[in-house]
Amino acid sequence: MDREPMPGWLRMLYGAPNRLYAGGLGRVLGHRFVQIHHLGRRSGRRFQAVVEVVRYDPVTGEATVMAGYGHQADWYRNVLAAGRADLDFGRGPRPARFRSVEQGEAEQVLRDYLRRYRPVAPAMNAFLGWLAGWPFDASPAAITRLCEQMPMLALRPDRP
Repeated sequence: MDREPMPGWLRMLYGAPNRLYAGGLGRVLGHRFVQIHHLGRRSGRRFQAVVEVVRYDPVTGEATVMAGYGHQADWYRNVLAAGRADLDFGRGPRPARFRSVEQGEAEQVLRDYLRRYRPVAPAMNAFLGWLAGWPFDASPAAITRLCEQMPMLALRPDRP
């Protein structure tokens, strides 16, 4: 997938959650972002990835996240290979199980997410289009295509 280089201002904005977690301030992001601790599928080393939460269930603690770089995203492949991950909402990592989100559910999650952030839809659509490598317009066909290209995982802490 060929995509334009990320503009500097967008790179800075996109990297802000990582910097907050690195500075011990991840909790200020609430449940909007989560740091996923995972083991490298080949190296066995510990890694972290900060990803946006597209749906959060406050009762179960389940966080649904999308692999913005698609099926080849390292964190996504590592979690699948290990079968587990740890979730950190800024208060320390907690062991979690995961499930792959099926296509129909993923499309509904994305529709709900886009509805919640409708005021920033033009910027959101442009960013999702940049990630996908094609113009994303939030149409039903585009939502289906994006969910096929960018899988979702639902991660639930062992104890909420």
